[in-house]
Amino acid sequence: MFKKQKPKSDAPTYLRPYADAARAHGSGFGTMLWRSPEGQKKRFEVIAQMIDQGQCICADLGCGRADLLTYLADTGRLPQAYLGIDGIPDMYAAAQAVIQDRALENAQCILADFVADATLFQKLAADHDADTFIFSGSLNTLEEPRAKALLDRAWSALPFNGLLIFNFLSDRVPGGDTGETGPAYRFKTLAMLDWALERTPLVRFRHDYLDGHDATIRMQKP
Repeated sequence: MFKKQKPKSDAPTYLRPYADAARAHGSGFGTMLWRSPEGQKKRFEVIAQMIDQGQCICADLGCGRADLLTYLADTGRLPQAYLGIDGIPDMYAAAQAVIQDRALENAQCILADFVADATLFQKLAADHDADTFIFSGSLNTLEEPRAKALLDRAWSALPFNGLLIFNFLSDRVPGGDTGETGPAYRFKTLAMLDWALERTPLVRFRHDYLDGHDATIRMQKP
């Protein structure tokens, strides 16, 4: 799912693959580290089906070039408002350009490292009324324990009825052929599902796309 990159920058370990790719590719698709636009689009399709269309204030954590926003706009599924958050300046600038070029009035971007900033989720909820946190591919350069700790912070900051939606590389691949994932980590899928169910019974789970290599979880705060 990810292309392997040689570390070159002094960015934090989890951002380094993206920072290095940005040096090589600028704001092109290669900086996102996905193997194909088709795979990215399929993930977006699954996420879009889990969003409360037209009603939520969505924070896209690790938004990159705002490709998710572009997909939602192109498919007529824009949320009430969109906040794109990215820690790579080139990606932040590219996302801002998308918003300006498409004249999306209810969208904005924030340059921030959502892993390092322990208060960011609370600020998004309190200052921007964000009620939906989305992680699409942005957990993949984190080891599973760190990803869970980050998701816990996001979950704690959500308001009543808020949504936490995230995808990850699954370890439940048919035949056990997990293959090379470069700087990305595969998570224990059943452990992630247990983690979600320990916090709320209001969980949706998708594993029926990309031949089982990916999983998406949606949690609603009761």
